Amino acid sequence: MSIHATLGSVVDAGPALRRLADQCLPVRTAYQIAKLAKLVAAETEIYQEKRLEIFKAHGIPRPAATDAERAQYGATVLELPDDARALVAALLQALNDVPVTIAWTPLPLAQLDGLSIQPIDLLALDPFLLVEEDPPGPA
Repeated sequence: MSIHATLGSVVDAGPALRRLADQCLPVRTAYQIAKLAKLVAAETEIYQEKRLEIFKAHGIPRPAATDAERAQYGATVLELPDDARALVAALLQALNDVPVTIAWTPLPLAQLDGLSIQPIDLLALDPFLLVEEDPPGPA
């Protein structure tokens, strides 16, 4: 069984997986989450490389103007000209929409019973969860 998602949803799940992995977990759950986090990190690295390529192709390099810019971006900042912003936004959306298959079994939602997890993290983890039954919805 594999996990099918978009590259954007894989990247979005990374922080939620890290927060989940910070908890003390039963061995089986800890292993599944650690393995999944490793696979997500590999996909995220590819995403970041492609994202940087987009900015390098369409941005204009300039020296960092402030200490904060130097701390965040290094000595050179890529600035997007106004006429490139729509194109870059479209390219980033296309990157986010790339289908990804992760060769790993989805995590059964029941294995998370008893854990503390924010609802927003559950939403981010949705492509990686196996829900055995539909949760009750509004009547």
